[in-house]
Amino acid sequence: MFGLGKNVSNTVKYASVIAVIIFLIIVFFYVKNYLKRKKGQEDAKKQIEKIGNDIQEENLTLELSRYSVLAGNLKTALSGWGEDEEAVYDIFKELKTDDDVQKVMFEFGVYKDMTLTQWITEYFNKYERDTLNSILAQNDISYRF
Repeated sequence: MFGLGKNVSNTVKYASVIAVIIFLIIVFFYVKNYLKRKKGQEDAKKQIEKIGNDIQEENLTLELSRYSVLAGNLKTALSGWGEDEEAVYDIFKELKTDDDVQKVMFEFGVYKDMTLTQWITEYFNKYERDTLNSILAQNDISYRF
């Protein structure tokens, strides 16, 4: 009463403007994140494609179907509640050449927006990466994570 309606209507207008601004900010960051993730996925797919082109099949030491199985086992070992480092180590113990490693990386592809290298780098600490790299070195594989 006595002019109270005018103040309430101005408050509603300001609240509406602030709500629209907040909404636009949220949309902006969502779109920015989406585009960044999409670019990352495209870059990862290009990396995988390059790895696939670099594999020399005459240097592969396992049955071709085995690489897909190993890649699937890696996905299982790396996702879930923590990583199963021992399972990862056991998988890499089977690999005998750089091309074996590349073939597993190729079969792993992009999983949950990351390549195998990105998974290892992101979720393995230095000691775990050193252990994995030691396994590779023992098998005369030059690739390192």
